[in-house]
Amino acid sequence: MEKNKQTEGTEKIITKYDRKMERRKLEKEKEEKKEKWLKIGGTGAGILAVGGIIFAILLTFHNKNLVLKNTYVKIGDHEVTKLEYDYYYKSIENNYYSYLSSLGLSNLNGGDDAMKDIYDEQTVTQIKEVKALADEAKKNGFVYNSDEEYKQLIQGMEESAKASSVTMSKYYKGLYGSYATVNNIEPFLKENLLAAAYRESLTEENRPGEEEVKKYYEENKNTYDSVDYRSFAFSSNIGEDTLEEEKNKAMEDIKKKAKAMEERRKAGEDFEALCIENANEEQKSLYENAEGKGSLTEGSSYGGTPVALSEWLFDEKRKSGDLTTLPDETNSQYYVVEFVKRYYDETKNETIENTIANEKVSKLLEDLTSQYTVADVAGELTYLTQNAKTK
Repeated sequence: MEKNKQTEGTEKIITKYDRKMERRKLEKEKEEKKEKWLKIGGTGAGILAVGGIIFAILLTFHNKNLVLKNTYVKIGDHEVTKLEYDYYYKSIENNYYSYLSSLGLSNLNGGDDAMKDIYDEQTVTQIKEVKALADEAKKNGFVYNSDEEYKQLIQGMEESAKASSVTMSKYYKGLYGSYATVNNIEPFLKENLLAAAYRESLTEENRPGEEEVKKYYEENKNTYDSVDYRSFAFSSNIGEDTLEEEKNKAMEDIKKKAKAMEERRKAGEDFEALCIENANEEQKSLYENAEGKGSLTEGSSYGGTPVALSEWLFDEKRKSGDLTTLPDETNSQYYVVEFVKRYYDETKNETIENTIANEKVSKLLEDLTSQYTVADVAGELTYLTQNAKTK
């Protein structure tokens, strides 16, 4: 047997070529494993992505279900969903923004979070009143067909949505909340119309008689009487930085001028002519071109009269021709005032009737709503906890 011939059981000699081929084989296996795991990982990511979408859909459905069906707050025996709660909440919030807008102002309270407690409290109060009125209406057999009024209300909103270039769906969501639609808000709107109609009927039922109106007027004369008077204001032109001593001197100087005018008027001189004499150049035309009425104020109510003058003018002892000089410290002025007359306009009887009737209904409603307890089922009404702590 030849010596160079391998016998059975003899180990194979590993060459450089063999090692090279082995490395390639291992690298290929490594790449194949990597590719396999990438495919598995990609499939997993896809599964997770699809799962995420499904979860988001389920979450949206769950949230919608919570809003539409679950009890958010219980008021009396009424289980109020978040959908219904938002109907009232958004209405109050929108009214607040509209009020600020009418004043040319933006939100002065640091954002919605700062106002949430206020909105929540007003929302609960509003729901209580509507539920109480609706319950009483049904209890007392009050029937009201709101279909026509509801139809007109929807038409008005459709016109507003069109004018704002938004769909009715978007308009509703802006008015009443994210899940609001024309259909699911309809019951709340109609219940409000029923409550409003019943309250109006209660107001009519509680209208006072003539004697009650007369008695109410006698007890509140200042609120309903009017006065006519003449006046002229002497101003000191005191600045904010004026020293106290200088302010006192300036006020004393205009007081002397006012008293001098008062004395001359008492002596028989014309009030309007004295106004023209004492007015500055800018004011003179107000009196000269007013045909003797530049100093005359007619039909002034107690609340519409300058505070410095109201007590004196509405004193029941006042009589025509009474004259005085009155200080207005707030505005650094002195007035010369002459009383002309005080009177009552009987057309205000209807105003008094409405006031009495509304006060009676408000008291009735206060008694009714006091029986409606509030249960914060969702735990979102923090104002209830805060109010409890302050008691």
